[in-house]
Amino acid sequence: YSLVELLNEAKERSLALQVSNLEVELSNQDVRSAVSDMFPNLESSVTTSMLDPELARVSNGQNPEFSTTGNLTLSQVVYSQNILTNIYIQRALKDAQLSTNRNDELDVILDAANAYFNALIARSNLEITVQNREVTRRNLQIAQQNYEAGLTGKSDVLRFQSKMAQDAQTMVETVSLLEFSFSEIHKLTKDG
Repeated sequence: YSLVELLNEAKERSLALQVSNLEVELSNQDVRSAVSDMFPNLESSVTTSMLDPELARVSNGQNPEFSTTGNLTLSQVVYSQNILTNIYIQRALKDAQLSTNRNDELDVILDAANAYFNALIARSNLEITVQNREVTRRNLQIAQQNYEAGLTGKSDVLRFQSKMAQDAQTMVETVSLLEFSFSEIHKLTKDG
């Protein structure tokens, strides 16, 4: 991964960020719903009745056999402090949710960048550890040659053998940190 690829992948895969995006959509819907209270309202109703044909004939036209009654009502809110306050509150809540969403996105970016740079640091540390171990190995060979030639005592050889053991331990720790860094990157790029 490059840093940009990792950041994009982490943003796409973050479940927390997906939830935050959905909450922004819900906030937008709440604002639309609050604003819709100011729109005109149209209501209609229709009532149909049917009388027995014999009863309608006996009434001499006073009661028809079929009758239909319709009602159409149009209303418009001109001013309502409650509705305006609700619109204002819903817009403020939407703005707060947008800020929370941006904060969540920045958290995901920060976590991904930290994981990426930790992996780079761990990889560089591993390379340095490998180089240090090689230098210690060469110094041990030189110390053994000097000891065999009688130029130095056994203490130099033992010191470099101890350093080789320390370098081996450092290498194991460095490899573990590198593997941990890779697992952190894997977690960020594989669904959450």
